[in-house]
Amino acid sequence: MLRELLAISKKVVLIIIIVSLVGCTTITYDQPIPTVQQKFWISIQSSNGGTTDPDGRFQITEGNTQRIIITPDDGYLVDSVTIDGVQVASSNIITLEVINSDRNVDVSFRRERVCLVLSVGGVNGLSHMGALDALIGHRRRQPDYVYGNSMGALVGSLYVTAPDESLSGRYRTLLSDYEETTRRDRTRSISTGVILGSVAAAIATGGIGLVAVAAAAAGWIVGNRAEPLISHERFSRTLDVYLDHTMMEDTEIEFGTSYMRKEGEGIELVVSTRGNLAEAVSRSINNPYIFKGTDLSYVDPGSDRMSAVPIEEAFSAFRPDRIIAINATGSPAIYSDRVTCEVEEIRIPVLEAIDLQNALRGADPDFTRLYRAGWDAVVEHYSVM
Repeated sequence: MLRELLAISKKVVLIIIIVSLVGCTTITYDQPIPTVQQKFWISIQSSNGGTTDPDGRFQITEGNTQRIIITPDDGYLVDSVTIDGVQVASSNIITLEVINSDRNVDVSFRRERVCLVLSVGGVNGLSHMGALDALIGHRRRQPDYVYGNSMGALVGSLYVTAPDESLSGRYRTLLSDYEETTRRDRTRSISTGVILGSVAAAIATGGIGLVAVAAAAAGWIVGNRAEPLISHERFSRTLDVYLDHTMMEDTEIEFGTSYMRKEGEGIELVVSTRGNLAEAVSRSINNPYIFKGTDLSYVDPGSDRMSAVPIEEAFSAFRPDRIIAINATGSPAIYSDRVTCEVEEIRIPVLEAIDLQNALRGADPDFTRLYRAGWDAVVEHYSVM
């Protein structure tokens, strides 16, 4: 019995010794224990009108950053950028810093709002027709707004009321209608050519070359031993009928124009975007050097250098994203830093040796030369951009 107890005690002591030795042993590894880095989902969505790079849904490793390039299509702008439901400042490049969660990015685009500005410019203002045709062909879209003064107002009104029709054809038809109205009224005994030429001269002056035009008018008056050659009231009436009594707020493309209004002993500039279209245009073309005996309550704004190319007025009226100014005055446009949108100015050269009467009546070759000058100026402008 004693022997058995001694044997068991020896085994217990041995086990205790072994356990003690093992418990005191430290095992050391030369390599660190690897950790698993988490991945997160990035989701990028965009509307029509542009692209993002990258796009769609993809994973990215925790702690990394992600750069996103936003590119609007031609004629579009970035409208808004939203990250995880919070709108941030619109930019063409955004960066998601140190990513530690899933992220969602939404980008929306909108069409750029473009205003076309048509200057005054005397007979040279007829070149607006060629410039307009070339511009619409190049951009493949119509402007959102049109703003014109004097001859620019007349051309602009013909365009915004029928943008898909021939602009030069509408101009010639309007003058023909004025001739017919004059015949019906039986108030003048002058030749058809003088009727057409003199009314067109009135709407073409825009404050430029007034002395020369007035002298020509005086020559016609003496030669025909007649009263003043044209009637502002009659032209306004003819234009209103031709434009079908359209209101400015009902035109196919939004339109604006300016004129000077007599106020006490002085005059003030009026920006007009509402009311009868023909009335507003007639006020913008009302030139007392040509329309003898006309009511001077409202007159052509062309003598004001800013209003000659009405960029400032157009921006104030419509707040567009971009202004494309067709300048037929022969002088650079003037506008202040209050105009905060993009401005493109397309200058049309003033042509020499133009037969005023032929051009203003829509007769060739002079009318076509002016039309072509406007067309070529637009084509050249965009070919060098």
